[in-house]
Amino acid sequence: MFLGAKALDEDDWEPAEEQYEGGIGVDFKQQSWPVSIAIDFLHGSGDGTLWGVKCESETSELNFGV
Repeated sequence: MFLGAKALDEDDWEPAEEQYEGGIGVDFKQQSWPVSIAIDFLHGSGDGTLWGVKCESETSELNFGV
């Protein structure tokens, strides 16, 4: 499991560029395999106010790797 924060580009995401993030990562490997297979899912969300308007942001990531 993963808990943390994500800082996005202020020019593109202001005022919700700071996100709290959580996710889960797993990897598995057969004894005869030379590498592991990894899968991660992360989701972040943040909010803020710009010119009196409440803004919200959400990001999701799905990663595969060896």
